[in-house]
Amino acid sequence: MSVHVQHAARLTATVLLSLVALTLPLAADAQAPATRLQWRSYLGGERADRITAVAQASNGHFVVAGITTSESLDEPPGAGVPGTEDYFVARFTPTGSRVWVRVFGGLFNFDKVNAIALSPSDEIYVVGSTNTSAITNAGEVYGGSIGGEEAFLAKVAFADGFPEWFLYLAGNATEVATGVVATSDAIYVSGHTNSTTHFVGYTLPEKGGDAFVIKVDPAAPYTFPWTPEPFRMIGGTGLDQAFGITMDQDKLLVVGTTHSNPISTNPSPKTAFHGVADAFVAKLDAASGALNWVTNVGGTMLDD
Repeated sequence: MSVHVQHAARLTATVLLSLVALTLPLAADAQAPATRLQWRSYLGGERADRITAVAQASNGHFVVAGITTSESLDEPPGAGVPGTEDYFVARFTPTGSRVWVRVFGGLFNFDKVNAIALSPSDEIYVVGSTNTSAITNAGEVYGGSIGGEEAFLAKVAFADGFPEWFLYLAGNATEVATGVVATSDAIYVSGHTNSTTHFVGYTLPEKGGDAFVIKVDPAAPYTFPWTPEPFRMIGGTGLDQAFGITMDQDKLLVVGTTHSNPISTNPSPKTAFHGVADAFVAKLDAASGALNWVTNVGGTMLDD
């Protein structure tokens, strides 16, 4: 008992010291402008709702995406949720006023959004996963579902949230899209799959599951510019998953988790595998999809 009491006392002292430190004035040459909350707003219905991604447009507006289990969101009235779990996209002004909110998904299914990106011309793209084989209220549909959980890429209009098109990135098992980057002439999607056949029409090597990156032509969504395969796989014999992607000039940077030793043999990782699971960072050429380098980040235990 005394150990717990002493531990609690130390915790209390730590909290008090933190509060004191926060209230102490900075030196004259070290003072910075105070950070303050400018506005806040709720978005939701009578059940669980959560925002999973946000991006800012060129005019300062914010576009958010998330997941809802509510039967209706509070604005506009009747923005019903047809499935068990659906995704939504909403737009706010720089001062927090809601411009629109739209809900997408299938009946009695789950539809999840994980990331959002705006192109230089403010075209909105979202990625996630769905087990809906016949998606509705999503605009033009490209590709199709083979069954199970499928990754997707969807485009909605900036002006009013109108669904323009929906692209399945499907295989015979499970796919999840986790990241997206949008340029003026291409969209890059990261994610992971454990499918062995039919992933966007191609057969994959039978492994434990790999991270993928795919390049999409926004003017023709079922057109994939990279050749000879439309995707680039990152992975070894273990489970490998990508969780985010960004762009630096003409290079793509992908982050994720690997259980493979090694995650790549061509090229070999810059830093060797540490144990159990490592975080990884990979750099790819945006034009060709070539893997420039990959490195492990971790210790002897689990690192994400």
